[in-house]
Amino acid sequence: MGLTMTDPASLPALVLIVDDDKRLSDLLQRFLGENGFQTVAVQSAAEARDKLDALAFDILIVDVMMPGES
Repeated sequence: MGLTMTDPASLPALVLIVDDDKRLSDLLQRFLGENGFQTVAVQSAAEARDKLDALAFDILIVDVMMPGES
């Protein structure tokens, strides 16, 4: 069997959630997952930078007021 290419437009959007409030990020992950999105959640700006270096996200949801670094 040969390799098949998946049309990128048919893949679910990958969303990065950056929020220090775990309850809120869990709620966002559940809601977005139920609506066809793939999600990754982190709790700090440093973790977000690491994920951004490793993956190509389609959407970012970012808390702008976090302890340490906003």
